[in-house]
Amino acid sequence: ALSVASGAQHRLTEPPAGFEADCEPSIRPDGRALVFNRTRTLNLSELFLLPLNEGLTPASPPQALTSDGGIKG
Repeated sequence: ALSVASGAQHRLTEPPAGFEADCEPSIRPDGRALVFNRTRTLNLSELFLLPLNEGLTPASPPQALTSDGGIKG
């Protein structure tokens, strides 16, 4: 996330073991959640939802929106 006031950046997600990266973020228009792809391999990812507090910090751990196998590209 990027602070408009200070320009400071901080990471909102960190892929756990077994995943390559978190990418393609999209923030909800009201700023209360972030949806992103958590990539397992080049052609396999899972869709996650991260609830956010007002300060753009995680309100709880990311929740999987797709089950094992996720989105195949």
